Amino acid sequence: MTIIFLTVIYAVLQPIRSYENLARKNSTVLTQSTTYQYNNATLANNGDLRTTEQYCAHTAPGYDKAWFQVDFGSPFNILSVKIYFRREGNLSTDWKQYRFRQFYLDVSDLPVTQTTTAERTRCYTDNTTDPNLPPHIIQIPCKQTARFVIVETRYDAPEDFEKGAFLEICELEVYGCSPNCVGDVCDTDGDCTNGCKAGFWGTTCQSVCPINCKQNCHQQNGICYNCTIGYWGDVCNELCPYQCDGNVCDNENGGCIQGCHLGWYGNRCDKACSLSCATGRCEKTNGYCPAGCVGNWAGDKCERCDATHYGAGCSLECSVNCIQQTCNNITGSCTQGCIKGFYGDFCNNTCIGCLEGCYRDTGECMGACSVGTYGTRCEMACSLDCKSGCDKSTGICTLCVDGKFGQACNRTCSTGCTSGCDRQSGYCVCKPAQQSSDPTTDYQPYFYGVLVVLCTSFALHIFSFTWMVRHRMFQRQNRDQSTTNVTPAPTVIYDAVEDNTGYQELGQLSQASHYSQLQKK
Repeated sequence: MTIIFLTVIYAVLQPIRSYENLARKNSTVLTQSTTYQYNNATLANNGDLRTTEQYCAHTAPGYDKAWFQVDFGSPFNILSVKIYFRREGNLSTDWKQYRFRQFYLDVSDLPVTQTTTAERTRCYTDNTTDPNLPPHIIQIPCKQTARFVIVETRYDAPEDFEKGAFLEICELEVYGCSPNCVGDVCDTDGDCTNGCKAGFWGTTCQSVCPINCKQNCHQQNGICYNCTIGYWGDVCNELCPYQCDGNVCDNENGGCIQGCHLGWYGNRCDKACSLSCATGRCEKTNGYCPAGCVGNWAGDKCERCDATHYGAGCSLECSVNCIQQTCNNITGSCTQGCIKGFYGDFCNNTCIGCLEGCYRDTGECMGACSVGTYGTRCEMACSLDCKSGCDKSTGICTLCVDGKFGQACNRTCSTGCTSGCDRQSGYCVCKPAQQSSDPTTDYQPYFYGVLVVLCTSFALHIFSFTWMVRHRMFQRQNRDQSTTNVTPAPTVIYDAVEDNTGYQELGQLSQASHYSQLQKK
């Protein structure tokens, strides 16, 4: 009667709630102390509610204790346990639930093999004695939080032809919810009706919020509402950048909320400030150096050399010959050109004689040369006899010093000129008693001397040529006459003359020729 009363009271008090049968969860494991034939423990949670022997889990005979255990895999909030015990029928000859007398129901966080009854939590003890029978279907209130539900007995029924304690459980249902359900309320699928307690999520509130979630997470997807200090991300599994001040960052993007450590900038403080920032600090958003730059550096971020320095570390000075002494940050070439008097990329070449400076690329003078020089770079000297310099392109003298004339003023005026001569022609005004103002007058004695020598030489050549022709003609005539009238001259003399043409041509004019001898005879 007590059991029936409890069952009725339980049913009245829980009219609108429904709970999950935890015994049917995929994670639940059923075991029993022994097994009789093929009646293993899994027959007690297959959903078949028939109570005849073939549909029931059954322990083996001959043992003084029998137990049956339900393991959920983790603790759950248990509301009640419903047991279907073996009963073959209602006839007097049918097998009844004799072996069900004096069983007890415990819950525990440890398995039956590791605990005694004193170490478990007792939910119910049956006190039925022979000849009375307990109900073969019984629902027992057991509002506990536990991982294991244990049914155990030491009763040896007097009606039994087999000796020992037996359990014949045809179905065992454990109703409850996840311990993480708010109000311990769930539906028949185990879904928490009123949501999850803090720190859990999922329909059954069995999933634990990420460890770095602050207080709670979204109950449908487990995303953290807030992270503990030092973490960010949907599940707070990302470390805040170590350069964040206070190790605090935005939950969604990891941006440093309180600023950056000295020397860093950027949303996540993952960019280094320029080493050339004065004080080593820069603005978080753009890296600008608010206190300016250390020596030789410039720019908002102190990322380049100032105008007068270049090279690695900005340690080299631009040439003083650069305009405003400014040059390229890297190469040192003058960026604004050269000061007057210098040329080249680095303005290290000197314009030699340029009055107005020279072109940077070529070094050629822009304007006139200094007096006394000419050429594209005014590198050549005008003639020393030029007066007031010479033409830049040709070197022709502008004027000559007194007594000189010609393009280069390298010709001397006649000594008979009164005061110099014409710059181009050399003509001049003669001194008194001079015959000509022609500048060639001074050279007449030399001219006539050369002319006399040339004329004398020409006359001698004509005379010698004429004599030779006449001499040859007389020789032929002499040969013809000698053949008939005259005894030939000694051949020695003739041959000597014939053989020595040089002597013949010179004529030995001081002696009588062979022709003269013939004439005398």
